[in-house]
Amino acid sequence: MHQLKDQYFALFPGLDEREKKHVQAADTVQQMASLFHSSLDRGMGVHLKVKTIFKQGDDDDDARMVYANEEEGADYFFTSTCMRTKRLSDAGDDLAYLYFYKNQP
Repeated sequence: MHQLKDQYFALFPGLDEREKKHVQAADTVQQMASLFHSSLDRGMGVHLKVKTIFKQGDDDDDARMVYANEEEGADYFFTSTCMRTKRLSDAGDDLAYLYFYKNQP
């Protein structure tokens, strides 16, 4: 649980003291997941490690397929709960499409 909390603090470095206390008090993975989702719902930033980038034009259960758009004139991307972001294990159709898109002549 200690490593999970350390990773949470690394993902959300701007937590206020109240939020830090909630994380420190969490003692189950479910509580940590709830805190994570509530942080995302508030629009907090998250650092992601990108393995593959697919751009239009130019089997791990915890892995995610993240759909994001580049903010015009900025050096970051954004996503929302309205986009198709999902677990890789639930993204079969999307992965098949992207495989053929990337490998077409």
